[in-house]
Amino acid sequence: MWFRLLLLSLLLSISFTHHAQAVSFVEIECDYSIAQRVTMDCGQLEVLLDYAKPDGDTIILSVVILRQPDGNPEPDPIIYLEGGPGGSILKRLDSAYRSRFLPLFSANRDIIIFDQRGVGLSEPALDCPAYNTILNDTYDHNINGVAISNEQSDTLILNALKACGERLSDEYDLSLFNSANSARDIDTIREALGYEQINLWGISYGTRLALTAMRDNPDAIRSVVLDSVYPPNSNLFMEVPTTRQRALDELFAACLDNTACNTTYPSLEAVFYATVQLLNEFPLEMTIINTITGNIYSDAVIDGDDFLMMTLTLMYQSNVIPILPQLIYQMHTRDYGLFAIFAGGIYAQQETLSIGKYYAVQCHEEVSFIERNILEQSYLGLPELERLGSTGYGVGAMHDVCESFEAGKADALEDLAVISDIPTLVLSGEFDPITPPSWAQRALETLSNGVYIEFPYQGHGVTASNDCARDLMNAFIQASETDLDTRCIQNIQLNFRGTTMPDNQSDTAPML
Repeated sequence: MWFRLLLLSLLLSISFTHHAQAVSFVEIECDYSIAQRVTMDCGQLEVLLDYAKPDGDTIILSVVILRQPDGNPEPDPIIYLEGGPGGSILKRLDSAYRSRFLPLFSANRDIIIFDQRGVGLSEPALDCPAYNTILNDTYDHNINGVAISNEQSDTLILNALKACGERLSDEYDLSLFNSANSARDIDTIREALGYEQINLWGISYGTRLALTAMRDNPDAIRSVVLDSVYPPNSNLFMEVPTTRQRALDELFAACLDNTACNTTYPSLEAVFYATVQLLNEFPLEMTIINTITGNIYSDAVIDGDDFLMMTLTLMYQSNVIPILPQLIYQMHTRDYGLFAIFAGGIYAQQETLSIGKYYAVQCHEEVSFIERNILEQSYLGLPELERLGSTGYGVGAMHDVCESFEAGKADALEDLAVISDIPTLVLSGEFDPITPPSWAQRALETLSNGVYIEFPYQGHGVTASNDCARDLMNAFIQASETDLDTRCIQNIQLNFRGTTMPDNQSDTAPML
């Protein structure tokens, strides 16, 4: 089950064309059904596959410009950088527009969004359709009417992933689908659209890409917002075990310190790990509906490790964190109704992820810097999570996968901190289970004109979910100054659901 959940801790084959003229934005029809009134321009950019070869092959970037509704925007737009790596923002623009982009118009700028090279609606998209099919077919641990074990399911998924890596490696030079080239793509977009400077807003891996652009094209960038920071001088696969444990510990401590939560859900930590053990011994079968495709998995099997990973995945979402104690207690009694609803959203996330791009980047920029035996030991000392690191189920398999995705090894520069004096707003959520606040603080050490703000009780991607974070981002972009009024943070509270307190009010005081 690990391979279907790794990316949440997240191929259309075309012929390359010859780059024979200056890059231009070619408008195409916008195929979106956004309910709110918005003027947008949709188009494609033909950019170099390899910027070291100016007469070489090209690829296509899909780009959307959301026009400021008042019609008189500032001259420097905001370019949004999606996470992943491999996440497609254009495939889910209809659902993401209202919460993610509409509030940003308060900064009085056009907003440019695009699918990064190798992703989503850009061409080629490094997708793995056969791998996705195996994921869907093994949710019930049954293939063609024959029951299969967890180990057999993992083997099928691993083999499908490796086969995709081998196919993509035969078709493309995967080492070119990297962060440095994506940063060059950002500058190509800027030039093609005629902007002198831009503002960057990145979430998760998008912050890694933004930092790369700050390093490589500093004069073209006016300001930067880094939300849920993934700096190059961190290593996801080596540090994710302690990051996951930290997030769970924060959740359990918050419930213990909250009278309402601790009264209603006593010994939450012990109950959670007991539930993981119980489900590993006696997995649950449940009906799960994919919230994007509507596909119904009538006999999906959830064991303890799946439950643990899905709980961590749900901690990405700030609005779900207050529900987790109730969810844990329900699953302990094998009441899975609420969990099945959330699981449908988790299953749906694979629909917008170009998995080949994920491995092209991570194998090139992360795994290639790690010795195999060290990676396999990264969960040692964390007994409650150690199973997640076992070979065949966890990070121990990454080197095997990367041998199929022949992405090469990045230059040593891609493993170093980025030094910059560009005005930068650095944000993180206290409960973020994948990019901890310490990573944001680490990035800030070499950003001389940066300011750091941590949001209590929040998960991953605070600017996509929290009004205070969005307001501060808008104010920062408007002024390009780090002296911000942060009093709205005091109003952020953690009100656990289903507690015995009247009206579900907790006794957690506002952050001062």
